[in-house]
Amino acid sequence: MENSNSEIEKFAEKFAGYLLMPTYELKKECDLYKDSNGYVNFDDILKISEHFGTSFSACVFSIAYRFKMISGEIDSNKLKQRVLDYDPDEKSKKLLKTTIDPILLAEVINSISYSMLNLNSIVGEKFLQDYIFYDNKIEKINISKSDVYFILAKTNYSGLDRQQNNMEDDATSMTIGNLLMQKYVLTTNDKPTIKSIKKLHNLLFSQARYHDEFDSYRNCDAIISCGKIQPIKYELIYDEIDKLENEFSNFINKKDNIAIVDYIKMVAYFSYKLTIIHPFADGNGRISRAFINWMLHIKGIIPMHLDNDCREEYYKAIQQIDVNNNYEWFMVFIEKRIITTMIETTKTVI
Repeated sequence: MENSNSEIEKFAEKFAGYLLMPTYELKKECDLYKDSNGYVNFDDILKISEHFGTSFSACVFSIAYRFKMISGEIDSNKLKQRVLDYDPDEKSKKLLKTTIDPILLAEVINSISYSMLNLNSIVGEKFLQDYIFYDNKIEKINISKSDVYFILAKTNYSGLDRQQNNMEDDATSMTIGNLLMQKYVLTTNDKPTIKSIKKLHNLLFSQARYHDEFDSYRNCDAIISCGKIQPIKYELIYDEIDKLENEFSNFINKKDNIAIVDYIKMVAYFSYKLTIIHPFADGNGRISRAFINWMLHIKGIIPMHLDNDCREEYYKAIQQIDVNNNYEWFMVFIEKRIITTMIETTKTVI
């Protein structure tokens, strides 16, 4: 019986390999990477496996047995050991850090089928905890990771009570407000509009002591401390929001027909435009990052968050737009953070 199951598994694996990596398409990719002897090395096979959205092992065996384009020993057991020795999981992490090709990254996101993040699961709760802790750090909200986890766990368990509506602890109120905002953008069926940022702003500051003061656009000029370009004059906010709303409405209406790579480029574009309009006196960065996840959510793409390792890259990507009007850095940054979330939430390196 065990032998029978093994044969069935082999057949299923072979069938999946041909389905996901059609012979003609796989050969075309191999020809792009082959050396002068006609062989493809493991580093390039890793890129090919990500292109097709298959496991590294499946790609190695397909190339070895369909085309004989792998040098060295290709006996089944020895080839399996070579794959283990190569450690594709670790190599994938390194490739993710060095890749700057937005099309390749978009193919990784597009080619692998992931269910949306379940915020009620342990994995979903961990994502929210990490998201809000690092979001607090970016905004210099001084609260420890353990305190963030405790506040969010308590809020999820007990809900919000009247006492929490008048919190004197700003760090706690901002932590809970961010939780409410993130839960909304990651679960809502509402279609986003640019003017929806007012709703996000209300959620973010819903637990603040002076909530009523945070209900309108800023009425004075603002400065972005790390920005090469500064926000627009406050008198122009309403006009610029209206202009951006028209652009955004056209984009959202066509979202189902937009390729992932082009869609993420527009996500970067609209997020940056909101940052430069800088409509509120406070909370603009957190709202623009939440808006990114809302745009990803309606396209069925898993969300992203920042951490300590990528903060400088985040600022540099935005400055590339400031200085050179180059959105590709920010686009690649968003793609990498999406893939990082995939890795963290599935514990499986692509």
